[in-house]
Amino acid sequence: TGQVIRRIFLTKIHIMKNCIYGLVRGYDDVSRYQKLIDRNLSISEFVNLNNHDMIIFHEGNISHNHQKYIKLKSKNENIKFIDISDEFILSKESLNAHDELQNKPKPNYNIYLGAKIMFRFYSIRCFDYLKDYDYIMRADEDIVFENKVDCDIFSYMYHHNLILGYGKRKIDSHPLGIT
Repeated sequence: TGQVIRRIFLTKIHIMKNCIYGLVRGYDDVSRYQKLIDRNLSISEFVNLNNHDMIIFHEGNISHNHQKYIKLKSKNENIKFIDISDEFILSKESLNAHDELQNKPKPNYNIYLGAKIMFRFYSIRCFDYLKDYDYIMRADEDIVFENKVDCDIFSYMYHHNLILGYGKRKIDSHPLGIT
């Protein structure tokens, strides 16, 4: 009589581990990282990160001093740099399979081979490095966010059972046909 019964429902809270990542070139001159720094600043300004990781994969050619410079100019001390130089070492069998291609006329065989390895990394190998994340977003060094994203993208995807998202508009920073 007049007694209030309260029920407490406990629900499991899913704490997601998410990241924004990209494969980035290393340079001799720190001024060449400006596109990457602009990308990082635009992510910080326009994307609600909620402490999600930012990972920069590189071929072992971004020195520790350059990493510190990028973090400082990006205003983000939590950027993680991962050396994936082993991914760019081809087996003897792979090199032999490409010998025939090397003898065919190509504008620059090294660029062709590097692009092929990069595509393999992005389509297959990167997932080994990112397997502990619930959601991942690829953002190359020439990507710049121009508008505010009003929500946490990863949380939105989780709560709407989405598994894939993609950019709506992209202006290439290089001429068509050259990647």
